[in-house]
Amino acid sequence: MDATSLTTSSSDDEAQLDAAIVDSLLSTPAPAHYQKKQRAELAYLRGQVALLSTHLDALASARQAPDVGYWERTARNLKIASQRASIENTRLKRGLEDQLELAGALEKLLVKRPRLAALPLQDVVDWKLRRLPSDPTCRAAAFHAMLDDAHAHLETLLVRTSILDAPIGHRRLSVHEVDDSIRVSMQSVADIQKDFIACSDAIWSRWHGQLTASLPHVRMEWIEDFGASGVYVQLSTSLDTTNHAPCVYIMYAIKRFVFQDRIVFVLKTVLEDEMHPPPPGQLIGNHNACILVQAAGANRTIRRMVVEGKLPAEAPQQNPLYHSPVRISDTVLTLLRSVFDELETILS
Repeated sequence: MDATSLTTSSSDDEAQLDAAIVDSLLSTPAPAHYQKKQRAELAYLRGQVALLSTHLDALASARQAPDVGYWERTARNLKIASQRASIENTRLKRGLEDQLELAGALEKLLVKRPRLAALPLQDVVDWKLRRLPSDPTCRAAAFHAMLDDAHAHLETLLVRTSILDAPIGHRRLSVHEVDDSIRVSMQSVADIQKDFIACSDAIWSRWHGQLTASLPHVRMEWIEDFGASGVYVQLSTSLDTTNHAPCVYIMYAIKRFVFQDRIVFVLKTVLEDEMHPPPPGQLIGNHNACILVQAAGANRTIRRMVVEGKLPAEAPQQNPLYHSPVRISDTVLTLLRSVFDELETILS
């Protein structure tokens, strides 16, 4: 028996059942409005039967083709699993990158800073201005350009250090480490019972060979003069006063500016010298300095000195301070304290 014959038989049975229900209802006469209501309810029930039959047919068709639904579900599950795996991989990748960044930061903190080269970092313009070439004409021009520029900007140094407002007897020495350099500052104000010209002549003569004997920690080499008011010297400083083993090297260009009531000495370090390069392994000083000798009456002079500079915070391997257990800044402070005292004596 096929599905068509079953459907036809079911329809006949329903028709007979409906007729029997109606006949039974009509066997006893009922009000017309009640009969109408019964017919409406019967029509509604028939509609519900048809709707449920349609749902049943749809479910039966779905059962007849189970493979289609299975593969669709499998494909959907695989797609969801792939998306989850991609999200997890992204999360793990970001976590790994964060760990690598943290490891790099820790390595920078734990690994000792590399030993720096002797010369500090300078911008290109400043470096070119503080370089002495070998050609005599260019060399003299570079010398005067460097010192004239320093004199033109001298007011900035004087205001920044407040040396003009410092009282007589003022002395200050400061050495501290900033980043990869050691900052040095020296200030002194003295009242000298001497004519300011005689006082300045005595200071000027120190740069022509009379400085070393008064400073046991310092060895000075006169390099050359640049006219009557310019001189270039190189200073090496050592902790050992017996066997001079230099550790700090300063190449000072010095120029004298004469005015009616004062004489100004401007000092600035050369950073590169083609004819007289510094020996290897030295801590090369990068300094600006000024000595102001001003008349304060008959045979009375006020001498003001200010030095600002910096040195590398790490010594090269050839430097005597390389194996020192003491911090470089502490050693420099000890050294400069002795030099400062000695320099104060000879300049007064």
